[in-house]
Parts: sequence; structure tokens; C-alpha cells
Amino acid sequence: MKKTLFHLFTMLSVIALITVLNSCSSTKNTASERSAADPTADYQTLKDYLRRDPKVQIRGGGESITVMIRGANSFSGGVEPVFVLNGTPIANSYVQASPMVDVSAISSVKVLTPGEATAQFGQRGENGAVVIITKK
Repeated sequence: MKKTLFHLFTMLSVIALITVLNSCSSTKNTASERSAADPTADYQTLKDYLRRDPKVQIRGGGESITVMIRGANSFSGGVEPVFVLNGTPIANSYVQASPMVDVSAISSVKVLTPGEATAQFGQRGENGAVVIITKK
């Protein structure tokens, strides 16, 4: 009986080891694995960063994209937020800001609601703000 349990335990250990080795030796690099290693790997445009924030609504496409930020009165009333790059306001629309931002250099993108943005940027932030920080 003891030998049977020992053999069973040994076989289960070998199977577990083979399973672990097979999963570790996999060389596939799926999108989810790339995202886990580098969360910005799948972001091709500034719009990709903004889409992940539930406070943001993106309308249109191509050259006519508009970005709205949820505030106290739902979305920012048809007026786009101010776009801020490394602390400096650079544009008042996505179409203006997008070509100015090197997506591969982005470290973080933070979306500020109108109340938060007004406190930080004064009247210019009354429709919210998209604060972009690049890698230094």
C-alpha cells in the first residue's frame, strides 16, 4: 500500500513538473502577455489611451474626432477639454493635440473632470483636461 501511494505521488509530481516546464517554455507572445509586460504596448494613438477611461466619450473618427469628459452636468457640453503636455497646455481639441504627441514617448495619460481641471488650470480647464506625461 505504501509503495502504491509513493508511486502515485511520484507520477503526479512528474506530470506536474512536465506541465510547468511546457507552460514556461512557450515562446508565444500574445497581446495580453505584451500588455502585462508593457501596458502601453498596444496603444497606437492618443485615442487608445483615452478610450480606457470611463469619464471620456470619443465621438467621430479620422480627422473629425472629438473628446468629451464627464463632469457635474454629464459630458462637457460639446466643448472639448484642454490638452496638457508635461504641464503645458498645448491644444483645445483632440485634432490639434494628437499630432503634437509622440505616442511611443507617453508615460501616462490622466483625465481630469471639469472641476479638477478648473482648480488646476483655471478657466481654461472648465471643460476638463487631458494631462499627458512623457517619459523623460
